[in-house]
Amino acid sequence: MKLADKGPIKPPPVLKGPAQFVSQEIQSWPGIVAATHWFLYDQTQVDGADFYVGDRELGHIHLDGEIHLGTTRTLAAMLIEHGLADPFEWGDAWVQYRIRKKADVESWPRSGAEHDRGHHADGDTGRSLVARLVRPGAQRPSSRDHRTRCSW
Repeated sequence: MKLADKGPIKPPPVLKGPAQFVSQEIQSWPGIVAATHWFLYDQTQVDGADFYVGDRELGHIHLDGEIHLGTTRTLAAMLIEHGLADPFEWGDAWVQYRIRKKADVESWPRSGAEHDRGHHADGDTGRSLVARLVRPGAQRPSSRDHRTRCSW
């Protein structure tokens, strides 16, 4: 969904626990617009944090810690196949993943360089969860799934 279609543009809320680490990390990336994610049927009810590259939605994190991430169909299928995300019922080019505790953030696989060193390169739990999947220029499972910078 386009930024202009989502409702009033307001700063994203502070999320609970580890989901806030992920939200802060994504907000720190160049070119990211972060805004309030509104409840689908009531644009007066806050339901999480949205993230955009320009006018295009990258994904969002709900107040309960569930992440909905826009990808390509191929990448979504790979993430689901490898148990890294769950299918998203509203679109096959999206996936979902729930953050309930810090271990949910830390348990996501690291990029090859981080894995070889056996630790998080930067120590930030938010980066271990989403950086290689959605960050512009980040390592991805298949280069053909990411044809241009933030093309999804």
